[in-house]
Amino acid sequence: MTSNPSAKLPMYVVDTHVLLWYLTADKKLSQTAHTIIKQAINGQANLVIPAVALAELYMIAEKQRTPLVAYYQRPSHREQQTCTDTMVIGESA
Repeated sequence: MTSNPSAKLPMYVVDTHVLLWYLTADKKLSQTAHTIIKQAINGQANLVIPAVALAELYMIAEKQRTPLVAYYQRPSHREQQTCTDTMVIGESA
């Protein structure tokens, strides 16, 4: 049986507002929430993003006719490299 190293990391559930404020760099985002997201980006925590939060972000992006774009890095399992991924929610008009 193999162990899952990420199972020992703290786990946080984020809601729509936290994601929206992070993606738009809104000052409403608390320092604690910002720190937790940065920890998750750095592999020091796990984030749980409910499907409904993503659906709500999509609806917000469509209503405002602007995509929400997030750039994030994740470790690559090949050659110890870091990959940069892009997440786009919604389409611009």
